[in-house]
Amino acid sequence: MHALLDHLAKSGFTRAPRLLDVDEEKGYEYLSYLPGEVGYPPIRAPWQTDEALRAAAHLIREYHDAVADFTPPENARWRFMVGAPRTGEIICHNDIANYNLLYSDGLPSALIDWDFAAPAGRTWDLAQAMWYLVPLHTPAYCRSVGWAEVDVPRRLRLFCDAYGLPEDDRVGLIDLVAERQTVTFRTMDTWAAQGVPGFAELVENPPEITERADAPHLRRHRDLWQRALL
Repeated sequence: MHALLDHLAKSGFTRAPRLLDVDEEKGYEYLSYLPGEVGYPPIRAPWQTDEALRAAAHLIREYHDAVADFTPPENARWRFMVGAPRTGEIICHNDIANYNLLYSDGLPSALIDWDFAAPAGRTWDLAQAMWYLVPLHTPAYCRSVGWAEVDVPRRLRLFCDAYGLPEDDRVGLIDLVAERQTVTFRTMDTWAAQGVPGFAELVENPPEITERADAPHLRRHRDLWQRALL
């Protein structure tokens, strides 16, 4: 991750924190401060606009283009999720969602929390972003975190158009979101069983309404949403 952040800084990508120092003895990493508000729920109205969705797609494309010529060091270590790809054309952020975006004046301005960065294809990152930013949640979960009513088919197309994703790369994209969901829930359960800090608490004390129902919800709407992309 350190080499990745260094590369981004040198390439002129200013929408990620810069690595300032590492205290190996204490296990601390010091990163530069980026202004903005983290997109934690409740999801505020400005973050739900088409303008905010386009801005997120542009930010992701800017990152993907900046990282395209990054060559990881030979000793690079990645925190792979359970069942996730281990190779790919770029180093993905791997957890693009509202809670890992900074918002300034209502628009996404930076990406934070790079712990899950790892090799994968561009569409692997886009699938995660679509899940949370379009979003592809159940209506119940949307209401629980503050989303208003969402026109999913229209916003799916808007997001992919704003990113500049070719039509050929949209084939099977909804199925890839389903795969991302499977990987996410499998990782949460596996790491919780292993006692990984933060994950055991998520599984043992889940909120009343969670994203777990998003997978069957996606399966019910798969054909409609995939047609919207094409």
